[in-house]
Amino acid sequence: FITGFTSSFGNGNSDVWLIKTDSNGNMEWNSTIGGSHYDYGYSGIQSSDEGFVIVGRTESYGAGHGDFWIIKTDSQGVEIWDETYGTNGFESAHSVQRKPRLSGLPGRCRWQRCQREKQEKVQG
Repeated sequence: FITGFTSSFGNGNSDVWLIKTDSNGNMEWNSTIGGSHYDYGYSGIQSSDEGFVIVGRTESYGAGHGDFWIIKTDSQGVEIWDETYGTNGFESAHSVQRKPRLSGLPGRCRWQRCQREKQEKVQG
C-alpha cells in the first residue's frame, strides 16, 4: 500500500490518501481521510489485523496549527479511529514501525534452547 496526500479530491485543502495496490502495482482501491483544512499522511504500515496505521499531520483537528496524527483503518481503508497529539505549536509524525515480537530479552536465549544447550554441554 501507499500513503501520502492529495489536494485533487477529498474533504479539504489536502487529505491523507491511502492507495492499496496488487503485487503488480495496479490500484485495487483508494481512500481519503481528512477534514476541511490541510491533512498529510507521511508513513504507514499494515497492521496484524490486515488494516493500516498511518501517521502524519493534521491542521483540521487537534490543538494547534498542525498536530501529530495517527489513523487506524480497516483492510479497505475505512477509518476506525484516529488520535491527535500536540500543542498550540506545530507537530508532525513522519514514521511508524511495528513493534517486534521478542521471544526473550536481548542477549538471552529462550528457555527451551538454553536448557538444550546446557544439556549438550553436560553430555559433550
